[in-house]
Amino acid sequence: MIFVNELIKAFCKRTTIAIFAVLLLLNGVLLYINETKQTLEYTPEQYKVAYQTLEGLDTHAAFEQISQKKTALNKILDLFVSKN
Repeated sequence: MIFVNELIKAFCKRTTIAIFAVLLLLNGVLLYINETKQTLEYTPEQYKVAYQTLEGLDTHAAFEQISQKKTALNKILDLFVSKN
């Protein structure tokens, strides 16, 4: 019973509540920044589409499909780089 009372006393202090509120707000801000920044990284929607195209395939078939797309992409990149 003493342990529970000490936990209640520790977590009901204004400073503890304020720290948790600031951390929660900071977490939300960082999550928003990471989801909306424009970089070369993939968006969650792009991941969903990729998983939907591979869903139902066995491992070997999925690997072959990804390998073919990677080869095609590398050829396109080679053409682009060689022109510049």
